[in-house]
Amino acid sequence: VHEALSQMAQHGCTPDIRMYATIIDGICKEGHHEVANEILSRMPSYGLKPNVVCYNTVLKGICSADRWEKAEELLTEMYQKNCPLDDVTFNILVDFFCQNGLVDRVIELLEQMLEHGCMPDVITYTTVINGFCKEGLIDEAVMLLKNMPSCGCKPNTISYTIVLKGLCSTERWVDAEELMSRMIQQGCLPNPVTFNTIINFLCKKGLVEQAIELLKQMLVNGCNPDLISYSTVIDGLGKAGKTEEALELLNVMINKGITPNVITYSSMAFALAREGRIDKVIQMFDNIQDATIRSDAVLYNAVISSLCKRRETDLAIDFLAYMVSNGCMPNESTYTALIKGLASEGLLCEAQDLLSELCSRRAVRKHLTRRFGIV
Repeated sequence: VHEALSQMAQHGCTPDIRMYATIIDGICKEGHHEVANEILSRMPSYGLKPNVVCYNTVLKGICSADRWEKAEELLTEMYQKNCPLDDVTFNILVDFFCQNGLVDRVIELLEQMLEHGCMPDVITYTTVINGFCKEGLIDEAVMLLKNMPSCGCKPNTISYTIVLKGLCSTERWVDAEELMSRMIQQGCLPNPVTFNTIINFLCKKGLVEQAIELLKQMLVNGCNPDLISYSTVIDGLGKAGKTEEALELLNVMINKGITPNVITYSSMAFALAREGRIDKVIQMFDNIQDATIRSDAVLYNAVISSLCKRRETDLAIDFLAYMVSNGCMPNESTYTALIKGLASEGLLCEAQDLLSELCSRRAVRKHLTRRFGIV
């Protein structure tokens, strides 16, 4: 790079500040931060004073490599050479501190921004909010979100969604519900990620009726449920024993033109198998149009695992034959479920024989012998 720049200068083609900024950016993206920093330091010898864009590019690269000492040196150089820090500079630093859990330093940075005439924007505040939530400081995140408008910055959907996720992670459902209502009242419409965050929480807590209500609210707020929305609720309904409702929702999903994935079908298959409705499972599998999904072992393993948990390993073995007939080869998870099923039913000899045979064929690893206590 240095040689190319020198040759350009020799031929009377002196790179301008924009070209240097582009070169530095490209070098940083390749991970060569030392080279980028060296070019930055050589710019004055070519008659050019690095601007804040050049410094910010190198600073971002150095911070992404977690080299804080070098970053501090660069900031000192910016001060010494009277290169004013701008919003981008502070956002780079805010992101670095948040990524490394240094939230106390972030608060200092926000104050320094104002001292330098820089106003924190929605990106700055959202980054800090995310940093708070990562450190478990949910109350601080809620407070900062609440204070954003008084600081002249309106929270966006991402800001709200991060706090909602934080509230859900600490099982503060009432607070999350209130925040989502306030979000909509403030004219900030939730997106699918926002709704899916709450739906996932509700389903994990077994509150599937509330999750279904949220699916309806999505439509009211002009937000169409997506694959994740439907799949999460279908899984929740299945685990709650509401298999018929899950099947109905699966049909609704398909009729809306949303193609279920292997996770959706696995959830449905597991729920049906848990009720012993293997004929319905086979019917559903036979109707799957996507050959990739139909030949995915995860799909069949969900049924085999469910049957073995019901102590119906004989049916699981029959289903294994159906699995193979569909062109899907069993994997270690398949065999693991069957061996556990046989052992749980007291068929230790059969479990041992199967395990020994599979080990000799290298279909399963030998450490499974110790896991199941089969000698």
